[in-house]
Amino acid sequence: MSVQHILLAALLLAVPISMKYVLAFEVRKMVAILKANERYVSRLTSRCAALDREVVANALAQVEDQGHRSRTRRSLIEEDLERIHSRHRPSQLDRAEMVDLGHTNGDALSAAAEAYA
Repeated sequence: MSVQHILLAALLLAVPISMKYVLAFEVRKMVAILKANERYVSRLTSRCAALDREVVANALAQVEDQGHRSRTRRSLIEEDLERIHSRHRPSQLDRAEMVDLGHTNGDALSAAAEAYA
């Protein structure tokens, strides 16, 4: 064998071996990038879940607060109506006057309200 054949054989063996090492280093680099991206996605997923829990908790607190406010408004309105009804409850004499004026039972409250206004 001549020197040319030896060099040619070395070159033909060197190309696949160097490609193997280049590919191995590229694969190692890509695996590292993949793992870093997986950790990033995991952190984002955890953050998203935390934000979701926070949004749900805030929404529940807001709904509870609105329910409390509506119950408070309802009780205040009921107290006002009760106070108005107790002030404007027609007596027996007033009912007789309403009948004399020609009001029917359906108009009794409006007539009593007009009489006291």
